[in-house]
Amino acid sequence: MSYVITSSTQDRYAKASFGIEQPFQYTNYLGNAYEIPPNSKVALESIKFVRLPVFVIKDDETNLGYYNFGIEGGGGKPTIDDGTGLPLEFQLAPGQYTVTQLADGLQIALRESQYHPEDKPAVVGVNYAVNGAFEGFKYTFDQTPNSANTSVPTTMMWAINDIGTPGSSAVAQITYTTNGSGVKIITGPEAPTGPPPPVPRQGTVMFPEFPMSLNGGECVFDITDTGEYQADGVAPLGIKPKGGWIIGLSRPQRVTQTVPTNDNNNIQFGVPNNGYPSYYNQNGLPNGASGQTAALYDYAVRLEPQKETDGFLKVSCVVSYDDTAGLEARSVEVNYWTIANTAFTGLTGPYNFSLNKDGGGTDNGSGSPAVKNISQIKFLANGEQMEIHALADVWNSGTSKYVNGWTFIVDYTNAAITVPPINLSPIMATNWALFPKISMYPVNSTLTQTKEIIKFINFSAVTTSNSYTYWNSSYWSDFVFGSRMGQHTLYKDVDLRVYNRLGTQDLQDTTTGIGGNEYITDYVSQFIYNKNNDWTPAAYTSPNPNIMKLMGYKADADGYVSIADGTQTEAKIIYDSPNDSANIPTASADSSLFVRCPTLTQTSQNFGKGSMSKIIYHCPQFSNSGTDIGALFFQPAERVYIDLNNKETLNLNEITIEIVDRNEELAYELTGNTTVCLHII
Repeated sequence: MSYVITSSTQDRYAKASFGIEQPFQYTNYLGNAYEIPPNSKVALESIKFVRLPVFVIKDDETNLGYYNFGIEGGGGKPTIDDGTGLPLEFQLAPGQYTVTQLADGLQIALRESQYHPEDKPAVVGVNYAVNGAFEGFKYTFDQTPNSANTSVPTTMMWAINDIGTPGSSAVAQITYTTNGSGVKIITGPEAPTGPPPPVPRQGTVMFPEFPMSLNGGECVFDITDTGEYQADGVAPLGIKPKGGWIIGLSRPQRVTQTVPTNDNNNIQFGVPNNGYPSYYNQNGLPNGASGQTAALYDYAVRLEPQKETDGFLKVSCVVSYDDTAGLEARSVEVNYWTIANTAFTGLTGPYNFSLNKDGGGTDNGSGSPAVKNISQIKFLANGEQMEIHALADVWNSGTSKYVNGWTFIVDYTNAAITVPPINLSPIMATNWALFPKISMYPVNSTLTQTKEIIKFINFSAVTTSNSYTYWNSSYWSDFVFGSRMGQHTLYKDVDLRVYNRLGTQDLQDTTTGIGGNEYITDYVSQFIYNKNNDWTPAAYTSPNPNIMKLMGYKADADGYVSIADGTQTEAKIIYDSPNDSANIPTASADSSLFVRCPTLTQTSQNFGKGSMSKIIYHCPQFSNSGTDIGALFFQPAERVYIDLNNKETLNLNEITIEIVDRNEELAYELTGNTTVCLHII
């Protein structure tokens, strides 16, 4: 007769990682072999374990909440309609969850609603008491610090190919190569030939690998080898002279699988309105250049081709425009030359890039150009704020010399309500994911024109973000949140809000940038777990958020977590769900459990599964005290001995214990320490 004690927690392995101490499956070892006499039997004497609840979410249950990354909302603060963000839906998929599985499910759901590139993927952990009992969840959110990857994209993809029919010889060819110095080169197209000659239009490409960092991220292009203007003269086919491009940043566009045969099998964007929603007006837009509608940019600098010798450097952005037909999103030019105290102040119009070596028309007040030899354009993103700068020779009045460096063109700080604007529009939820984009016009080799060349100098990408998945979606509304919530109008509402509306207020006058800690100022992570009239947009009223109990919160009037509910260190925020009994998610164990010992030689029959088994004991769903979760103890009043079928002595130096369900699947809902005592006779 022998008494065998086993435990999933073993002091000898406390500092090791053998993977043998799981509460539902563990192995114990003996230094010397234990001899079991012939014809022995085994029975369970007692078992103690900690069982966590099992959560069952049915197919017809919603269990959803909303996640907000931006300025803190609720508690009398400005409503969501006053800002640039929008809470996004997250929903737990139907199924059966243990506590750890529920934590994983909540983590997945939250991450699927995190679309800001600086918003690190959420981490959801489980809080346990000393005795292993479940005490709720821990939610950790953080921002990406100002340490974005500085490189250039490796992949180019056609956004719009608007020269002839895709797959034909009329399609303009923009190439993306690396020169001998390792610099990425974007080479513009040559005009197609006929007959019949097609009407030449620009080709447009995007670089969709990763979104731009919005925490001091840069996108820099070198335009030195562009802008060689030549009179139209007797140009065949009516080709415009060389000099014509658009560089900038764009949100993703809706894709189709129309693939030009001569385009290295890149995806072409061939949907109505060039992949943009219908509320975007693309008729005669300035950054489409000369009436072309092939390219829409959120932020752009362009050199528009001219029939004469002058080509002007123009800036544009997308704003909410109150037209006679109602509100629409429209690209408008920014009159940057009217901004005070810049190198471009005093121009009567945009900078003349045809006269770049001579200053493009700028004047320092003493007869010399204030700025000349613009060689690079830089887009700089800080939180909700976009800036555009030029690398050029800038006149220094103190030294009466030119200094080569970055000079300001336009940003968000010019507090004036003007039409056209002198500010750039804010970075908002609809364009959190910004990708480099370039349009180039064709040249005519018969006019001895050389192709336009733009060098891709630098791009600050966020490679750890969820937001780049925008690009891979099949439908426009999937890029952000429209189809996920069945509310496409939510997307439109963000673009057309008053903060972005031309002529009604200062563009960007409510936006936030990067603070001294190198994080987006005042941006926090919140989740809304119950309906809140102050912070839940009206469009969210059906369905209402109702995930509060599963997340470990009461169905209170606030319905959301605020900073006061968590612990904040710089940009990191940790929310511990309250561990009182009213908040801890509760569920009952849904089945009986069984003790299985695969290292012994006994045999049992599992008719429910239709197979032989190694089960030696049945643990009822409920203990003698009537509980089914938490710390449980079972000790049968009468032991059931099972024959080990050993005709000879068994030498045993290890024993494995497994706790399984009726299908003999491991009981992953167990936590803490499991102790099983056996009696062998």
